[in-house]
Amino acid sequence: MQNTQNTDYQSALQLLSSGQAAAAEAVLQTLLKNETNNSDALALLGHSLQMQGKLTAAVVAFEQLVKLDENSFQSYAELAGAYIANKQLQQAQQAYQRALELNPQYGEAWLFLGNLLMQLGDNKQAEQCFIQSERCDPFRPQLDSMQQAFSQGQFHQAEQVARSILQQHGFHPQALYQLAMLGEQQSAYEEAVNLLKRGLQYAPYHKSLWQLLIKNLVACGNQQEAINAAQQLLKGYPDNWHYHKILAIELANGGQFAASLDAYEQALKLVPD
Repeated sequence: MQNTQNTDYQSALQLLSSGQAAAAEAVLQTLLKNETNNSDALALLGHSLQMQGKLTAAVVAFEQLVKLDENSFQSYAELAGAYIANKQLQQAQQAYQRALELNPQYGEAWLFLGNLLMQLGDNKQAEQCFIQSERCDPFRPQLDSMQQAFSQGQFHQAEQVARSILQQHGFHPQALYQLAMLGEQQSAYEEAVNLLKRGLQYAPYHKSLWQLLIKNLVACGNQQEAINAAQQLLKGYPDNWHYHKILAIELANGGQFAASLDAYEQALKLVPD
């Protein structure tokens, strides 16, 4: 029976990978009737339900997953993601915090908790989470090597390291930032923009990604989009006078002089001297 259930799981996995979430759910529901404690199948069921927009049912599946192993930090992170999709933000925060209690070196959970805290308006705690995320990044040695190569002008070496990271983590913000920097150097502004937007899907409050995106959008001639990006950056960090100044500059460059003056005024309120 174990072999059959193994086959069922692989079948469900293939169905889900090809976008057939409802079919995958049906296979998994049958499998779980025979083996209620199959944590892999339960996690996959949760994802299949999420893909179909059955968000409350997905939460139930991931809550059951946590009950199977209350010491699994990955399970709590999965549950937190389901809570976020279902707009249960406070519960998501608690789930991420539990995951980090179990594994304080879980860099991705630090990042996602930071993103969540930004949504909840707790910017100060979010900043601490982002710092912890960088400290716990499993690619830290490669990132240090990449940055050293870039600072020494060994651009090909820096690019190779960045691409090797992206082969393992396709949305890694720092690797994408480095590639975008290299693209900007070669006047490949559109490619840089695409890389930066990809990074922001994963790390939507990453300041460096936003600032470099604004520069490259301007270089592409997309002034209004650069203004929109500056506004998004400022939305996350409204108390940063420098970001008000960036917005003011881009508004002026776009001919929106009254709005530019307003942005300068906001900057001056934050740093009157």
